[in-house]
Amino acid sequence: MEIAPTKAYAIYDAARVTMPALREPDLGERAAVELIEEPDRLQRVERGVLLCEESAVLRRVVVRDRERVVELSTLDFLRILELEHRIQLADQVFALADGRTIPVARGEDG
Repeated sequence: MEIAPTKAYAIYDAARVTMPALREPDLGERAAVELIEEPDRLQRVERGVLLCEESAVLRRVVVRDRERVVELSTLDFLRILELEHRIQLADQVFALADGRTIPVARGEDG
């Protein structure tokens, strides 16, 4: 994990001067990809991991070298934890985090 200045954020920050209520979808993902694609950031065989809220984000963010980026959504990550038996049900954890209600599984008599 690293905090680094990016052009994506600088442009957004400058635009907020004239548009204080500006919201920029996918800004974090664009900034992360910008860093991953810096020429000296990764060695030749290394790849950057992009953690994002949902798996469709790379369809909206320009990535010049997709082979260098591993996209991992929140739900993907939860499913990995489920497979490793670190959590019980990925979908249940995701729904709880998303604020949705979960039907409680009941036995046949109840």
